[in-house]
Amino acid sequence: NGMVVVFFLAVLWGWGLAAPLPASAMAPDNGALVAQARQELGRENYEEALDLLTRAWRDGVRTPEAAFLLGRTYRSMLNYQEARRYLQEAVRLKPEYREAQLLLADTLVGLDQAAQALPILMELEAAGYEPGHTNYILGLAYYKEKNYAQAVQYFRKAQQDPKLAQDATFQDAMALAAQNRLREAKQTMTEAIGLNPQSVTAGFAQGYAASLDRCLKDYKRLRFTAFGGFDYDSNVSLQPGDAAGSVPVSGKNDVFWSLAASLEYNVLRPGPLALWAYYGYYQNFHHKLTEYDLWSNTAGVVPTYTWEKSRLWMPYVFNYSVLGYNPYSTSHA
Repeated sequence: NGMVVVFFLAVLWGWGLAAPLPASAMAPDNGALVAQARQELGRENYEEALDLLTRAWRDGVRTPEAAFLLGRTYRSMLNYQEARRYLQEAVRLKPEYREAQLLLADTLVGLDQAAQALPILMELEAAGYEPGHTNYILGLAYYKEKNYAQAVQYFRKAQQDPKLAQDATFQDAMALAAQNRLREAKQTMTEAIGLNPQSVTAGFAQGYAASLDRCLKDYKRLRFTAFGGFDYDSNVSLQPGDAAGSVPVSGKNDVFWSLAASLEYNVLRPGPLALWAYYGYYQNFHHKLTEYDLWSNTAGVVPTYTWEKSRLWMPYVFNYSVLGYNPYSTSHA
């Protein structure tokens, strides 16, 4: 019986030596390499960090932390495609890895894939993770999606974080400008500059503020133009009017003076929606053929809505003209 027990134990011992080890047991511990790489990242030695992390990923256990640090390193080196690949792997290995999720969402926005970033950011917002950064990146994502109203809301939430206040205020102004809310955009841009006038962001903001000033000068609510002229006509005639007021071609020459003016006023404040009221005046005075003197009055309203790359308007215009002292034509369109 003793011999049987010894033989049985020997078989078990031999089987244990021959059995394959789990992959995690076979792979060397990469903790030291990852820790060293994290230190190099802190010193902004990205090439050294990448070398250490690549060795750790190739030869050691593929941990969520190693994947995240690889993604972070590639992101710092502006290689967004590789950053996305490793950050997605980090989130796959550890589904609620919040730090990796935030950087992944930011990277997706940088790759113009905001639609993919939004669900991740919504999850982070619901979890209450890094509210300032999450709100800021949500603002960027909605801006990329051209949902500027939502972008403004999130940028204003992000302004509550002192570290992000200037950048968020700057982006807030950009989103307002994209909606043609130019006066609000200019005021907000000025606020962004005041938060830290010596910063790089303030330098960008000053350039944009100057551009907004130019736009505001071009986009006035009240516009008035006027001109006068002196002409010679070798065959005085008129465009056809109403039948009752038609005048034949004169077959004669004459000189005439002409005056014209127009007045436009936007009833609404500057923004994507406008309601322009218009009045136009034209009158000429012939030296000899006074029966061809024309006085024309045009009035209209033009509702307009402007998007980033398109515009919709529905004009209504009424015209009444007098020839000499008699009604000449009436029209509307």
